[in-house]
Amino acid sequence: MIISVFDEILDDYVKRVGLATYLSQMLGDLANVPVQNCAFFDESEQPIEFQFNGNGRQPVQRFVAQHFEKKLPFRLDIRRQPDSNRIETRYLR
Repeated sequence: MIISVFDEILDDYVKRVGLATYLSQMLGDLANVPVQNCAFFDESEQPIEFQFNGNGRQPVQRFVAQHFEKKLPFRLDIRRQPDSNRIETRYLR
C-alpha cells in the first residue's frame, strides 16, 4: 500500500512539472551522457535490454523521455566515459 501511495505522489509530481524537468532533476549533470553508456533496470533489478540502432549517442534524458513515457525504469547505471570503471547510479522511481 505504501509503495502505491509513493507511485501516486511521483506520478502527480511528474504531471505537474513535466517529464523533462523531472528527468533533469533526477539525472543532474548525467542527463547528457550518451545512452550507450547506460544500463537500465526494472524494479526487480532485471536489466532492460535495448537495440539502439545507431542512436546510442543520444542523451540519456531524451532517450528515457521518448521510450519510457508510461513507466520509467527503476534504476539507471551510468558511466560518464565508455572506458571508465566508475558507475553512477540514479533511481527514477
